[in-house]
Amino acid sequence: MSPKKEPVILVIDDNNIVRRNLTDFLVGFGYRTPGAENARTGMEIFLKESPDLVVLDLQLPDAGGLEVLGKMKESSPKTPVVALSDLSGAADTVRAIHLGAWHYFIKPISNMTGFRNSIEKALDFARLERENQNCREHLREEVDRRTMELEQADKALKESEEKYRTLVENLTDVIFSISPEGIILDVSSAIGAFAGYDPEAETGEHIAKYFAKKNELIEGMKIIKKSIRSNKSAAFEFLYQPECGDPFPVEVIGKPVIKDDKVVAVQCSMRNIKERKAAEDERQDLQEQLRQAQKMEAIGTLSGGIAHDFNNLLTVINGHAEIGLMKLKEGHHLYKDLQAILQAGQRAESLTRQLLAFGRKQEFEPEILDINNVITGLERMLRRLIGEDFTVEMNLSPDIPKIKADPGQIEQILLNLIVNARDAIRTANDRGEKKVITVETLKFTVDQDYIADHPESRRGLHVMLAVSDSGCGMDAETKARVFEPFFTTKEKGKGTGLGLSTVYGIVKQNKGTVSVYSEKGHGTTFKVYWPSTVEKNEAPAVKMTPANTLNGSETILFVEDEDAVRNFACHSLRRWGYSVYEAENGRTALELINKGNLHIDLLITDLIMPEMDGMELGEKIEALFPTVDILYASGYTSDHLMNTDKLHEGVHFIRKPFSVQALAKKVREILDNW
Repeated sequence: MSPKKEPVILVIDDNNIVRRNLTDFLVGFGYRTPGAENARTGMEIFLKESPDLVVLDLQLPDAGGLEVLGKMKESSPKTPVVALSDLSGAADTVRAIHLGAWHYFIKPISNMTGFRNSIEKALDFARLERENQNCREHLREEVDRRTMELEQADKALKESEEKYRTLVENLTDVIFSISPEGIILDVSSAIGAFAGYDPEAETGEHIAKYFAKKNELIEGMKIIKKSIRSNKSAAFEFLYQPECGDPFPVEVIGKPVIKDDKVVAVQCSMRNIKERKAAEDERQDLQEQLRQAQKMEAIGTLSGGIAHDFNNLLTVINGHAEIGLMKLKEGHHLYKDLQAILQAGQRAESLTRQLLAFGRKQEFEPEILDINNVITGLERMLRRLIGEDFTVEMNLSPDIPKIKADPGQIEQILLNLIVNARDAIRTANDRGEKKVITVETLKFTVDQDYIADHPESRRGLHVMLAVSDSGCGMDAETKARVFEPFFTTKEKGKGTGLGLSTVYGIVKQNKGTVSVYSEKGHGTTFKVYWPSTVEKNEAPAVKMTPANTLNGSETILFVEDEDAVRNFACHSLRRWGYSVYEAENGRTALELINKGNLHIDLLITDLIMPEMDGMELGEKIEALFPTVDILYASGYTSDHLMNTDKLHEGVHFIRKPFSVQALAKKVREILDNW
């Protein structure tokens, strides 16, 4: 007996560390794992060794991963391929699934157990497919041979029938013959193990007894009759009804049996395809999860862009309203109008902050804190907010770890969840149940088992914040959309649809996880899992505030691509006495310095600009003037800045929209502390 073949898994990835880690991991589970660092070498190994499975990076230096996947599927359609991609290549993973990839993983792979399970499922599925294909082909050959032998003499027919019966009785698939009208003529003994039926008792029964659904019976008989008319094999699937137990999906392949130029029967094989259907459903679920993640990411990008442009407009609107109020006395007939404009603009600022929070593009100031202290500090306000007829139960665990978070963001999460719970309870108030909102904190460790069910989670110690209500609950459709911005089930004018999307954005921005558990008529629980930290608070440095005014005489270069924002800010700074030069982009700013031999005390630049962003301009200015101060401004900070600590390591930043007073105070603060 030959030894069992060692499964071969080909790993193609141009990152040596990733490739080595994956091959080492797979070798530890008994696989032979050749590796390749590019598409050319990978295809050579693939064609030479015919591996059982391929792990393929979709971003390769010498060819697109999708192109390589297409060639592999063309060469060996049954070989499963597991695709690898980082977040920037999320769109490619969808196309990879459509091209036939078994599964996909986002690098770096945090769930190695899930990766291994997917590999094993793919290998098992491929093995079963090969066995099924071989068996199916062999069966078709036997059926064809049997059909030919039926045309021979009676003696030869009896001998071949005996050989054929011996063969099919040993198969797990059910072999049976039916008349053109659907009457069962013969059935293999496998029907007993297959569905609990007695083979002897099946003869003379109509095939309709096997069908759990009438419409599938009608469609199946149409396919059989079409096969008889064309004298060709036919295949179809239906839900099979066993003698006892639940129905399960089967696949039937039938071919007409001809004798004396007449169809006398239809020879069929029937196979249980429950596992195959489950695998297909799993792939569809993965595709749906990926589409949902891409949709949320796209909406977040859109909302961040809208908030950025809106903040530029609010800078001008609020700024000029503020300047107008500074020029007028309180009794002036235009004073209240300008005050109303400024108040409306400030409310609009709050709306853009919510959009930025959802899009995970909000600049925040984290600190080390105990989440219980934040909750207890808000408790009195929360009780006033929801009303005296509500009961708030606080179950705060005393042994939870510290977290690193912006206190304002934690308060925003709690307020949004509490308000949402209050409104859900009011909707269900006609049931006469007790109005209870429960706030709970716990220490929670995210392990591999939890990650297997929640792949977006990160391993390690977390603080779990839960807000539960006794309200109306949600159905599955509402639950699937609950974090989408502007989606609300409330009456018109009673909800913006931004509360829960803001919670989602804040939690994701801080590398946490948020989930919802709800059932129609039985309330809802939102759970936020926030990563813990071992950092400790450092005592803030003591700074002396200089005794001076907001006026100044220094030279400032202001760079901003929005004309209205630039004109407003430069005009305001000149009113405070500064010598201000302005430029609409980084290139113009550098030309202004070089041509005019300009020496500046402070650079104020927008972060997000075409051609050259603010950080790049700042680096070039620092090379020319090492001692110059730089103040960055933006309606939001881009992803590559938010994912680093550049804005939190002594770099000056002012968020748009800023007021005249805020800008002047920030400028004076920077220059006086030089």
